[in-house]
Order: sequence, then structure tokens, then C-alpha cells
Amino acid sequence: MARHGVIVPFPQSGRRVLHRPPPDRFAIARRAASAALNGALVILTVLCIGVAAGGDAPKGRRPAASAITQAAAATPAPSAVAPAPPRADLVSAAVRVRDGDTIVVGGQPLRLSGLHCPELREPGGPEAAAAMRRLVAGAAVSCALTGARSYDRVVGRCAARGADLGEALIRAGLCARCPRYDGGGAYGPAQAAAGPWPHGLPRYC
Repeated sequence: MARHGVIVPFPQSGRRVLHRPPPDRFAIARRAASAALNGALVILTVLCIGVAAGGDAPKGRRPAASAITQAAAATPAPSAVAPAPPRADLVSAAVRVRDGDTIVVGGQPLRLSGLHCPELREPGGPEAAAAMRRLVAGAAVSCALTGARSYDRVVGRCAARGADLGEALIRAGLCARCPRYDGGGAYGPAQAAAGPWPHGLPRYC
């Protein structure tokens, strides 16, 4: 017995020949369309997983209790500010925040150059520190050192995700440019965009 075909006698010799039916073009087309759809679904799933893993947009904002809190909530995303200098003397994803202008990068305390933030005990200090934590969370921080020291800290400018940390805090109105230590006026445009610092600067600035 022949499967998937029909046995018919050969007209002249009397031999039997197996004739197969022509392929079902519609079935072939359906299989091709199904394979293409499955491939597209796989690609779409991978893209959705990538977006979910990399997204860090805030889920919502709670009502602000003060102008400082509103500024903290409006801290620019890292991609919205200018990058730090390309040289990196210190790079680490292990970052701890002391306050708005002092962080610990890979175990090394670092004072951000050209930046003044309120102390934790002063108005606006906790908000500046919280904004810094958001900027460095889950990111590798790279720092270009000036060679100076301040107490137990080295001094330099740092970036996370390609954005200068000091500039981000200045533009958010949480910290101010410290002109004496802002060599070349790198933070001048950010301070101009944020407006005058309303709380006054310490003498060392």
C-alpha cells in the first residue's frame, strides 16, 4: 500500500507508478506566515524586556512640601546635562553619598570640585543628598581628579551615565557653583540657567 500518493498503471508498460498530489500552496503559505509571526513576537518580547530592565523613569511624584522638595523632584535626568571631562582617574560602581557635594567612590572619599551644596543639617541639605543618590544609583561613576585634597577627600569632577553630577545639581537648583574652584567656568552656564543662588555662598567660594 502506498502512503501519501496514488498508484496508477503506466499506460504502455503496465507497470504501476506512484503519483504524489501537488503540494498545497495554501498550507505552505500558512506555515511561512506562522513562522514570520513567531519570529516577530520573539523580537518584540526581547525589546520589551530590554526596556523594562533599563527604564528608570519615576513611577509618580508625591506632593512637594516646599520649593526645595520640588526642585529635588525635578532633578534632570543624566542625559539632559553636559558630560564630564573624558579623563577618568577613578571609576567605580560602588558609590556611597555623604552629602550633596561629597561621595565615596570605590572606598575613596571625594569632594566635587566647583560645587557648593548645603550641609545635611542645613535647609536643602537632605534634598541635595537625596538627589545625588538618585543620580548615582546603579551607575558606574567616573571622576577626573584635580590633584588637590580637602581633609580626607580627594577633589575632582565626576559623571554618571555620561552626565556631570555637579552640573545636574546646579541646574536643579539644589546646589550652587563655587566660582573659586570652578576652573574655566565650566559650571557658569548651568548656574545662569538655574538663576542666582538664594542662600549665599561660604567664604571659601
